[in-house]
Amino acid sequence: MLSKPRIHYIHKARDAIVEHPELKKYSALVDADHVTIGTLKAIYKKPELELMRNDYQAAAEKNWRKQKGGEQGPLNGPINYDFDYSKYLGIEEEFHYAGIVSMLDKFERKLDRLTLLHTASSEIRN
Repeated sequence: MLSKPRIHYIHKARDAIVEHPELKKYSALVDADHVTIGTLKAIYKKPELELMRNDYQAAAEKNWRKQKGGEQGPLNGPINYDFDYSKYLGIEEEFHYAGIVSMLDKFERKLDRLTLLHTASSEIRN
């Protein structure tokens, strides 16, 4: 089986950066000499995972509000920052949500670490 050429993933990462300005901080990684396909995938998959996470969180909030007295009642304000979203999802949704959150955390740690390393090595060369 033939794998896709590295340039395919570079283009996907660049396209994601254009579509999602918050990814601009990873631009230098895309053009780094030894960027891996895994890093490129992390860049372009991050927005999709964030969207799925947000959808699950919205569903959990809706379920919580419904359970606690209705969507239009006194519980229609903001949710606490430490709200346990998974507690208000079905079992399958809970597992999927946990996987998404875990993958996002992994991607963010990897990308932020690589960005720091790349920035530091660029400063040393200059």
